[in-house]
Amino acid sequence: MLALYHKLKHRDFVLLVPLVALSLYVRLRYFFFLASSGKGFPDAADSQWYLAYARSLMTDFKIGLHINDLLYFGYNMLLTVLLMLFKDPVAILFIQAVTAGLSVILVFKIARMLFNRTTAVIASILYGYSWDITLWTTYILTDSFFIDLLLLCV
Repeated sequence: MLALYHKLKHRDFVLLVPLVALSLYVRLRYFFFLASSGKGFPDAADSQWYLAYARSLMTDFKIGLHINDLLYFGYNMLLTVLLMLFKDPVAILFIQAVTAGLSVILVFKIARMLFNRTTAVIASILYGYSWDITLWTTYILTDSFFIDLLLLCV
């Protein structure tokens, strides 16, 4: 047993597996709670605008020249492709929740590079239980999904 400990003590995946499981559990538990609550998922005016814009991109494929159209071009294209594939915004919210849950890997890796393993574990636990991130994964907004994807690509 001691030999196994010495063999695995410098491996980060031993710590990442429970941290990823924790983060996914928190995000997906809230997702399925909202899905089964009968109230549905939160809806914002911005979410409706993004969905309407993505649906109009699917039918017309006209990209506007307004500043919001240009600034959110990447997110609008990503949302359009996801709507083409899945047809349902709830599936996109599920993907968004999984992506936010997996972002704990990024939090761990950055904290590990900048500080040490103990700090990385503490930062990952704080991220895993962060209510703001869990809440915003249930909205279709640029901050809640596209930013997580960009950070995961780092």
